[in-house]
Amino acid sequence: MNKFKLNNKGISIISLIITIIVIIILAGIVLMQFYSNTDKANSAKILNEFTEVENAVGILGKMHSMDGEVYKYIGKPLTDDEPCVVNNKAYGEGYYYLEQADLMELGITGTTRNYVVNYFTGEVVVTEPFMVNQRTIYRKQDVIDEETGNTVTSLVEFDEVKGVNKPVLFGGMLPVKQSGGSWVVCSKDDVEWYDYVIGSNGPVRYANVMLLDDVTLEKDGSTLTNEQVRGAKLSDLEGYTVQTPGSMFVWVPRYTYKESSGGTEIVYSKLTNDYILNGYVKHPAFYNGEYQGATDENENAGYIAGGRELTGIWISKYQASYTN
Repeated sequence: MNKFKLNNKGISIISLIITIIVIIILAGIVLMQFYSNTDKANSAKILNEFTEVENAVGILGKMHSMDGEVYKYIGKPLTDDEPCVVNNKAYGEGYYYLEQADLMELGITGTTRNYVVNYFTGEVVVTEPFMVNQRTIYRKQDVIDEETGNTVTSLVEFDEVKGVNKPVLFGGMLPVKQSGGSWVVCSKDDVEWYDYVIGSNGPVRYANVMLLDDVTLEKDGSTLTNEQVRGAKLSDLEGYTVQTPGSMFVWVPRYTYKESSGGTEIVYSKLTNDYILNGYVKHPAFYNGEYQGATDENENAGYIAGGRELTGIWISKYQASYTN
């Protein structure tokens, strides 16, 4: 009779460790997919809720414009003296506060949150934020921006030391500073790039950028042509002196101001919080190169672009000119 010897050595420690690692990785992928799907479902639900409120507000707004005696606005009317503050911004004259009973009167039953709305403009803001991808959502546009990645807010940082919103750099911008009477390319983290601390003579140093339209640079006798500058990384250009300047812009952080006997008092805003009473203009605007109080019905002409509130703006450093 043939005898067979069984050779059963079991699973080695290394094999066991590898198996555990693979299981952990697979579990992580499944968990990430779960949270991703959850966030997408959550975003869709929130988007639907905002749309439902917007539609109801828009319909009543149009009906009111046709016959205001019959179709009256629903909710508590807000005033500049008694506004509703949401996300550090005060909503006053022209806005209405909608509680659950008001929303039900508008035919909206699928929400547990209250809203601030403007029947004239159709603006809708939730008073208690939703959360998507660990980001607070107050408006419908916030949900869309989170899904598309089209958001300025994510680019913005508040400079706690200098007390202003940091300049937001875009492609094609070179941060430059004055050094020895010349413009020198610097890092966006250079401590000398800007300083908005208010002194007796106003801001000390504005953040300047130069576009790449005509700029050429020089360092240690070596010149970079415009084509070379366009193809280089910003980190490789730091320390170069501007030989041929490009178009220039300066960053103006969002701020509020008021006129007083001692001159113009400016208060820079932390992100989008710039509603200040006691004589301060809520949103300054720029017309014909001069600083003026905003004149549109929402008082926000200076820091609105594409329907989004901005935390600062780039303006041309020099008046445009031409040559024959």
